[in-house]
Amino acid sequence: MLAKVCVPSNWKRVIQEHVFSLLQSCNSETNIAQIHSQVVLNSLSHKNNIITKLLSLYIASGKLQHAQKLLKKIDNTNTTVWNHMIRGYASSHMPWKSVQYYSQMVSTESEPDGFTYSFLLSACVQGGVEKARHVFDDMTERSVVSWNSILAGYVRCCDIDAARIFFDKMPQKNVVSWTTMIAWCAQNGQSKQALLLFDQMWRARVELDQVALVAALSACAELGDLKLGRWIHWYVQKRQKQPSVSLNNALMHMYASCGIIDEAYQMFTKMSRKTRVSWTIIIMAFAKQGLGKEALDLFKEMLSDGVENSGVRPDGTTFIGVLCACS
Repeated sequence: MLAKVCVPSNWKRVIQEHVFSLLQSCNSETNIAQIHSQVVLNSLSHKNNIITKLLSLYIASGKLQHAQKLLKKIDNTNTTVWNHMIRGYASSHMPWKSVQYYSQMVSTESEPDGFTYSFLLSACVQGGVEKARHVFDDMTERSVVSWNSILAGYVRCCDIDAARIFFDKMPQKNVVSWTTMIAWCAQNGQSKQALLLFDQMWRARVELDQVALVAALSACAELGDLKLGRWIHWYVQKRQKQPSVSLNNALMHMYASCGIIDEAYQMFTKMSRKTRVSWTIIIMAFAKQGLGKEALDLFKEMLSDGVENSGVRPDGTTFIGVLCACS
C-alpha cells in the first residue's frame, strides 16, 4: 500500500516565500537564471514582489533586456519598479531610455520621488548638463544628491565657473559636493583654489574622506605647502585606520615634491603594498635629488620584487626616472 504524501494546505505560500528568500540571497547571474526558471515553473510570474525583486537583480547585473521583458509582466507598476528601470538605463550606454521610462511613469498613477529625479538627472547629465538642468529646475523637491548630479555635470563639461556658482548656491553640501570641487581644482592646475575649498570643508565640519585628502595633498605637492601637508599626514594617522594605497602614495609624493626625501622614503618602506605608482614616485624623488645610485638600486629592487612577489612592472614614467638617475 502506498503511503499518503502529506502536502501542506498552504504549499503555494511556502514555495512563494522560499523563492523570494532565494532572490534575497542571490549573488550570481547563474543563480538569477535558475531562480527565474523556478518562478515560471511555479506560476509565480503574477507575484509583483517576486517579479520586482527579480527585475532589480537583472538590472544590477546589467541584463537590461531581461528586465524590460519582466516589466511587461507586472500588472501594477509602482514607483520602486520605475525607479529600478530609470536607474538601470541611467548607468548604461543607453541613458536616453531612462527619459523614456520616466515619460511612461508619469503617464501612470505612479508618483516620482526623490530617487526618481536623482536617477533621471544622472541619465540627463550624460546627454548634456543643460538638459539635466531643465529637469532639475522643474523639480519641486531637490535633495543633495540632485544638486550633486548637476554639479558633477558642470565639472565633467569643464565649466568650472558655472560649477562654482552652482556649488555656492547649494543649500546643503555633503562630502561628495566638496570632493567634487576640490578634486577638479587639484587636477586642473588650480591648487590654491583646491586648498581654499579644502580649508572651507574642514571649517564646515564635514568629514575629510580619502578623495579630498588625496586631492589636497596633490595641491600641497604642487605648491610646496609642507606645513599643510604635514597637518594632513597627522590627520591621516589620527583618523584613517587603514589608509588606501592612493593616500599613502599622495603623502609620499607630497614629501618628495617638498624635498623631504627622508620622510618620503620612510613612507615608502612602511607601505605593506606598493604599486607601480609607489615605486615610480620614490625612484623619481631620489633621481631629482641627484641621488642616482639610490634611484637605480630602487629600480633593481622594483624589478626583483615584481618577478618574485607583486608582479608590478615599470612603465614609461618609471623609465624617465631611471634616465634622470643616469644623467
